[in-house]
Amino acid sequence: MELKNGLVSVLRLISISLKAANQAFGSVIAAAIWTALFCGLLVGIVFLSHFISPVLPVILQIPLSLVFAFISLLFPMAIIQILAAKLEKTGMTASEALTSSIVPSFYSIISSLILAIPAMVLFGAAALSKSALAIVAVYLIIAFAFIPFMFLQQSLVLRQQGPIDALKYSWEIGSTFYVRILLMFASIFAAVVVFVLGIFCVVKAVKPEWMDFIYTTSQVPQQMLPFYLASYINMIPKPLLIAGAIIAVALYVFIFLTAEAFLTALFLNLDYCLCGGNNREADMPVLTEQTFVAQQPTPTPVAQPLVHTHQVAVKQEAIQTESVDENTTRHLEQVYNPQEHLDRAIDQDEDRMPTILFDEDMMKQLAENEKQMRERQERMQQQDDDTPDSIKMSDKTL
Repeated sequence: MELKNGLVSVLRLISISLKAANQAFGSVIAAAIWTALFCGLLVGIVFLSHFISPVLPVILQIPLSLVFAFISLLFPMAIIQILAAKLEKTGMTASEALTSSIVPSFYSIISSLILAIPAMVLFGAAALSKSALAIVAVYLIIAFAFIPFMFLQQSLVLRQQGPIDALKYSWEIGSTFYVRILLMFASIFAAVVVFVLGIFCVVKAVKPEWMDFIYTTSQVPQQMLPFYLASYINMIPKPLLIAGAIIAVALYVFIFLTAEAFLTALFLNLDYCLCGGNNREADMPVLTEQTFVAQQPTPTPVAQPLVHTHQVAVKQEAIQTESVDENTTRHLEQVYNPQEHLDRAIDQDEDRMPTILFDEDMMKQLAENEKQMRERQERMQQQDDDTPDSIKMSDKTL
């Protein structure tokens, strides 16, 4: 992933965020449909409870309000998970994102309360002073002091941390890259201002009546504004009005997803730069060249002429055993000293060569001796045949 390869520029983060928002648009719509169906189910329960007892809807009003408030925290957490999955190129469905965001949403409530208490104390002290300058100063102090905590939701849902640990880590990553984050958002704000002013200039040059409409609308009192806008809306054809509303909602959702994706991508980038992403890849083994060489099987030495040899040196580790037999010792020597073992095997084969030659000479000598013995026996047999028969005495008794 590109976010792992060091700090990423603002333009590259915006490009990555646009791509992630485009890829996550369908999953976010699916999560929104699931959330809407659940909220509709709750509303249906309240509607049916009215027919059972008129008092029951009043009793259910407080718990349902808490449930809807919790859903308003759960849905952004699920969006963060979906966007992070697209940024890290991993798969996650809308239902998985919603279910895995339940516990971080509870932790988000606790973390928000922890942050809200000191802010309320400062605002209360500024309000008691009845000084506009003090209120503005407190507001600016809180705004700049809370910048490191903008990654609180990402720390909760992506790192799966508790409230205190998420606050600590968000402060750590935000304070470490505080200047970079501040410059990034200042540049984005300046670019947005320039872009909006450019749009106004183009609209004023091309459609000056639209600018007159905006100016007239701004002069209408706030109480009469809905009636004033309704009169203009009724003049627009309904198909065009419906298409414009759909486009406006889709554009708003896409801009919201892009902003959330930018914040999530920035968190992931700074997270990998700060701790190398060990929080999500701690269980994955790191293979180095030494471990790869050590894991290779030891080849059996063969006493053959070697043309090219590469000496592999492996550092011998200390092995403490109570009793080591001869086979274990030989095996350890083969593992930790392969070249020495190979040289020893070659020397042993060379030492055995004269013995093999001597055995062949002995066989030849034995064969020659056997041949000579056979020839000697044949000559002795021929001499016995040439000698005349001896006179035998009669064994008769006289």
